[in-house]
Amino acid sequence: MKWFKHLSTARNDERLARLEDKAGLEGYGFYFKTLEIVAENMDASDCTEVTYSLSRWGRQTNITSKKWLYLSSCCSDVGLMIVCRDADDITVKIPKLLKHKDNHTKNLQVTYKQEIYKEEKDKDKDKEINKEKNKEKKTIVHNGGGSVVRGETMGTRRVKIDSLDERGNNPDQHAAYSEIYENWKSVMNHPRSNLSDKHRKLISDVMKSGYSVDDIKTAIIGCSMTPHNMGANENKQIYDGLHVILKPENIDRFIGNAQKSPVSVTSRPGLKQPVQHPVYVYTPLNQDINNTSTIDGERVF
Repeated sequence: MKWFKHLSTARNDERLARLEDKAGLEGYGFYFKTLEIVAENMDASDCTEVTYSLSRWGRQTNITSKKWLYLSSCCSDVGLMIVCRDADDITVKIPKLLKHKDNHTKNLQVTYKQEIYKEEKDKDKDKEINKEKNKEKKTIVHNGGGSVVRGETMGTRRVKIDSLDERGNNPDQHAAYSEIYENWKSVMNHPRSNLSDKHRKLISDVMKSGYSVDDIKTAIIGCSMTPHNMGANENKQIYDGLHVILKPENIDRFIGNAQKSPVSVTSRPGLKQPVQHPVYVYTPLNQDINNTSTIDGERVF
């Protein structure tokens, strides 16, 4: 019911009063529901009639076909609509519907178009504002002696500084990464391995989840005490990588192994064992050099 809602005195119409006498409030609602359907199709043209099948009329008005035939007959009897049936198709025409299409309706249509235009204009304005905000959204990240501009958008070029983010500029944090990595290198005998951004991110993620430097170092020790990881497996492979140790499903187990295992770190399989050099103990002779025997003038000890 778009443009005829301004008929606030419609309920006082004589024909509607007769319809209410015949079909009650149900007939009253049926008429305005049908009027809405016809008016909706009238927006694009001045045709005041609509043709649908009986089943579709029932679906449009949410009632059974039998109920639709009865209520449409009541509306036709009081002169509110003209109903013509041709086989299964039914045409409903609302008399004098065009006379209600007055200036009020035209004003409503103009207002609707103005509202759409205003909404589109506001959307364009919001896009411009967001665009300006993105240009201003920049942060300077210092790294050593240089700097890089960080922002979501900088002209048409996106700047990625994930590696800088992972390294961080906190000396304590960087020292913690180095301490953990050096401990891993020493325990696992990987002296030539270098600390990379991938390792920093791995350690950082674990520390963010609540593990301390000592916890991680303990987990490294625990891994070195786990026979399976040190080569006692069917593949005879050593699984001592930092990414293995710091897996969420492994780290607590390795910490537990380190706390309960009496095995020395240096005795774990898979590591090069230090060369054991014999210890020689020299005991001085207590003999008097003047009392030693001589052979051919030389002393014999």
